[in-house]
Amino acid sequence: MHAIPPWALITNDLAGWKTIRRRWESDLKGEPGCVMHLEDYALRWKRLTGRLGFRSSWHLASGRTASRTAYRKGCRLQLVSTLHYAAWLPRRKDVRYLICGDSTPDQLCQLYDGHPLAQPFRWLHRRIRALAADGHHFICFSNWYAKGLQEEYDVPATNITFLPPYVDTGLWQPQPRPPRRTPTSQRVVFLGADWARKGGDLVLAMARLPEFQEWEWHLVSPAAPQDLPPNCVAHRALRSETPELMKVMAESDLLVLPTRADCSSLASLEASAVGIPSIITNTGGIADLVKCGETGTLLKDSSATTLRAALEPYRLDPGLAVRQGQAARAMVETHFSRQCHLNTLQGALNRAAATMACPA
Repeated sequence: MHAIPPWALITNDLAGWKTIRRRWESDLKGEPGCVMHLEDYALRWKRLTGRLGFRSSWHLASGRTASRTAYRKGCRLQLVSTLHYAAWLPRRKDVRYLICGDSTPDQLCQLYDGHPLAQPFRWLHRRIRALAADGHHFICFSNWYAKGLQEEYDVPATNITFLPPYVDTGLWQPQPRPPRRTPTSQRVVFLGADWARKGGDLVLAMARLPEFQEWEWHLVSPAAPQDLPPNCVAHRALRSETPELMKVMAESDLLVLPTRADCSSLASLEASAVGIPSIITNTGGIADLVKCGETGTLLKDSSATTLRAALEPYRLDPGLAVRQGQAARAMVETHFSRQCHLNTLQGALNRAAATMACPA
């Protein structure tokens, strides 16, 4: 990356963001002026907001504290993940924020809880609108999220950068696959620590169906049930981005992930990188990562009926997974590689830095 003014990387360790953080800290090593971990500031704020009856506000306070600390260290350009930590960031004229995220608060509530943001937290809208009006930049993991920012907060398109997650195509590569039980059998992999939300029960239901008895189902989840049919293999201790997980993925034919709620999907990109298609629910911004009919299948909903119908073409035509897997690998090499991601991030940092002297 090219030289830019001292800047701070302010990140959290929640769910998939822990993986994003690990990748950024590795790939941007030596670039940021300082790296701030939001959980380092969270504990005392969790205790205080809990005593005051605002337990869910600790993330806002920890984001504000981390930003102030970075400012004192001379970092006027700050990359912050995510929007949910950013609403209470200090409004300084000599600071420029790049706020990275995958959903607005309303989108997240609608997706996970089925209702808009609760009324007591509507003040978040005013704060985020103020950040947008001040000219700060927003980095979006999906077009779905970018649309939400524009519709909810009037963020101008010029201040939005589309930066989808990425996968290291040098590490995640196609591998020779072991022989299958029969010429028509397939090897399926499911990934999800949150068994219920990710649709693990639906995958297990498919494994029990007569037409899929000869398929081999690999369930990568610490919550995988103990009582499994003979065609299922549980991997309860595999961790993300390890050689063991890469091997399980690369030796499979399909990723099946009928998730009930997700803003994005690192797993689908990793599947594409090893040359296998994804069968995944079209939720949040996942349509940016999987091209239905080309690199996988997008499910219209998370139901057993929909999933069974989506699996049928792969049962009837085993070569379909091979063709889509090859297209998926080509797609990540072109659009979701490490270098593409870092080039886009570099451009966003440069543009934000160029506006620091003349804030809105």
